[in-house]
Amino acid sequence: YGGRKLMIEPGRSLVGNAGICITEVLYLKPGEQKNFCIIDAAMNDLPRPAMYQAFHAIVPVEPRVPHAEALVYDVVGPVCESGDWIGHERKLAVRQGDLLAVMSAGAYCMSMASNYNTRGRAAEVLVDGTWQYQRFINGTGIQDQKLHLNTTALLRGGWTVAGGWFIESFGYDEGLYAPFRIVGDTGAGTIETLPYVGTKTIPNSEIFLQVNTPQYRHFDAFSFALYGHDENFYEWSSAWLWVGTLGLNWRPTDQIRLGATYNWQTVNRRSDHSTVNLTQIPRVTLEYQVARPLFVRLIGEYKRSETDSLRDDSRSGLPIYIDTGSGLVRAAARIRNNVRLDALLSYRPTPGTVLFLGYGSSYVAQEAYKFNALQRTRDAFFVKLSYLFRV
Repeated sequence: YGGRKLMIEPGRSLVGNAGICITEVLYLKPGEQKNFCIIDAAMNDLPRPAMYQAFHAIVPVEPRVPHAEALVYDVVGPVCESGDWIGHERKLAVRQGDLLAVMSAGAYCMSMASNYNTRGRAAEVLVDGTWQYQRFINGTGIQDQKLHLNTTALLRGGWTVAGGWFIESFGYDEGLYAPFRIVGDTGAGTIETLPYVGTKTIPNSEIFLQVNTPQYRHFDAFSFALYGHDENFYEWSSAWLWVGTLGLNWRPTDQIRLGATYNWQTVNRRSDHSTVNLTQIPRVTLEYQVARPLFVRLIGEYKRSETDSLRDDSRSGLPIYIDTGSGLVRAAARIRNNVRLDALLSYRPTPGTVLFLGYGSSYVAQEAYKFNALQRTRDAFFVKLSYLFRV
């Protein structure tokens, strides 16, 4: 309401355990009463232990062989301060040059770090990964690995420019392609149904650029573009990926807001540059603040998707069939034109009292961008009522 921006902090219980601080053992200093493990991380990188005796678990990145000699160390930094410590009395089997991981540092290292003692801040790297559940609990390795390098610049006048490089490796998920089959010559002159076995891993590399205009009184706009080679999920092979987004928000008055976005995605096979999928999604949102407690939102979305007939692009080039349980069906080319209309009414007369009424309807269009013969496929209703009792 009134063009205000809402920001939500997910909390340290999630973010704290999502990050670690990697540090190297510089020296081991034995003593009669204490042993010191001097690392290259210091109180300026992670100040919580020095400031208020916070505990962070410290473990070797690569544990040494079983039965290696472990000693009790005070883990300290190289800054000339008696308060420069990370952990007291930690039992570790380490040597000079080993890497240690200081756990639960995700919400603290970069946000609380400083350049005290003319030390530079540690590099911050975002690493994401996906495990299959059984592999995770059995400790047999990660399926998807992602390294995203991002940067953002705030320019004069309020313009924002962001760019980045995505380096990823996606592993083949047998469960997603369990119904897939290929039919072809086995090499013995007979036609048989063959199992579908995808490429074990697909490496990805993409770059993106995003530009946002300033928040002007009556409008703002943004654009996003991504290009690179990514996984072709339709056939599980490597592909060239183009993604683009354009958006515009127009606020003619303090009560009315009109938003429009256009999303476009193209997936092309790297083998012959043919198109596997083209998706276009224009979306329009109209919001009207009738009064302070009463708010109405209308949303219209159109999705056009063109998918080519699927084939075993990474291996044999044979056509793909889907096992439906009652037979094999060719994964043939298809075009979908879907329309979605939603309406929401929000009424909040007093704090704690809320009434939400929502309605949505889905349609299928026979031809692209022609709405005179829509076929309704689904309706949905949503109601929420809450009241805060005071005693």
